[in-house]
Amino acid sequence: MPKNSRLVIVICTYNRSRMLIETLKSLYASGYSGPDSIDIVVVINHCKDDTLAQLKLFKAHHSQDVLTLNWLEEPRPGKSFALNTAIAQTDQQYLCFIDDDQIVKTGFIEHLLHGIIQYPNDSIFCGRIWPAWDGSQPSWVHAEEPYKIPIRPF
Repeated sequence: MPKNSRLVIVICTYNRSRMLIETLKSLYASGYSGPDSIDIVVVINHCKDDTLAQLKLFKAHHSQDVLTLNWLEEPRPGKSFALNTAIAQTDQQYLCFIDDDQIVKTGFIEHLLHGIIQYPNDSIFCGRIWPAWDGSQPSWVHAEEPYKIPIRPF
């Protein structure tokens, strides 16, 4: 990856400030130290909770040397609106999308950058994701309206 090229990590969030902060903590704890600067952009998608306040607090307490945290607000609800807002507002060559409830492991950013360098003709990189799930069925699984979900084994 050329020194002037940059990567942006995009996280769309909707009323999950607590989980979002855990995701951000994992990115900052992943061990990345440069040389390239990496942008983290959170798209606040129609949030009614304390997401904005939590982001401001997090940014104030975390170094912005190699990982820079910024955010955009998308007033229209829906992840597709949030993703399209992020894409339209970024000019970096590489975009990485993670969810607001994902925790990345040590080396995540280095491995991503290594893949970009090692496979310059590839457009998409995927990795293993382990859900943070306790095995219980969420209440929405049994909802009848507005969209009934056929019950399948969990």
